[in-house]
Order: sequence, then structure tokens, then C-alpha cells
Amino acid sequence: MILIIDTQYFENFTIIDTDFDSNKVNNHLVDAQEIQVYELLGKDLYDQLQLALAGTPTVDEQILIDKLKPFLLKATELNLIPFLNTPVTAKGTQERSGNNTTSASGTDKGLILDNVRAKIEVHALRIAKFLDENQAKYPNWRKGCKTNKPTFYSAIYGV
Repeated sequence: MILIIDTQYFENFTIIDTDFDSNKVNNHLVDAQEIQVYELLGKDLYDQLQLALAGTPTVDEQILIDKLKPFLLKATELNLIPFLNTPVTAKGTQERSGNNTTSASGTDKGLILDNVRAKIEVHALRIAKFLDENQAKYPNWRKGCKTNKPTFYSAIYGV
């Protein structure tokens, strides 16, 4: 799989303090692309973009890739936030605390996740609208669907 954004892009544009291990970010980035981007685009369009990323994307493919970047950034944040202060280790789930910090309450964490989910949903709806309006340029969009009506976008609620 070829990533749409890399960890450097994530570090440059994330709302999260970037004092974390980029290898762990990469794991959540892969999850976000394999789950949220795949579900948004569907198999056919996702596979088309993977082939494009492996070579030279067309102008239209590059436009879509650029539209996906903020979506993938927020999806990665959504996947990463629950693990920032509660890493899963061989000893089980641990709670990390720094010298001058305390972990946010469950309510605060929930509000942050809800905020990020809302932003992901906005990006997802914009991308779906763009693809609907440009169906001729993206024939693999909704390919195999029995209807062109928007489908329920659930991957952002799995976190």
C-alpha cells in the first residue's frame, strides 16, 4: 500500500503536539487509509488511486489525492488520540503521565474525538459531493452500487 500522506505531512499539519514516536503515527496512518479512506472511496476507486500513486497520477487523480489529504490527516488524528496517553504494551494498557501534565478526563477526550469526527465527516461529505459532481472523471466512484444515493459513512464512528 502506498500512503496518500506521510508522517512528515502529518507532523506539519496536525493539531496534536508532535512529541510522539513517528512509527506509531505511521501505524495509525495506515489504519486510517485502509479503513476510512477505503470505505469512503470504495474498492474500485481506492485501487485506482493506489495504482496512480505507484506511478504518475493523472491531473484528475491528483486533484482527488489532494482533496483526500486533509480527510486522511483528521482520520489519523481520530485513530491516534485514544492512544497518546494510554499506550498498549506487553504489560497491557498503560497510562502515561508527564512531569507537569495530567491526563484529560473521559469527557474531555470524548469532546475532542467528537470534534475530530465532525471535521472528518465534513471532509467526507465534500469529497463525496465532488465525486458525485464529477462522475464522468471518476467512473470508479460508486461503481457496482445499485443506487447513487449517499451511503451511511460509518468508519469514523468505529473509534
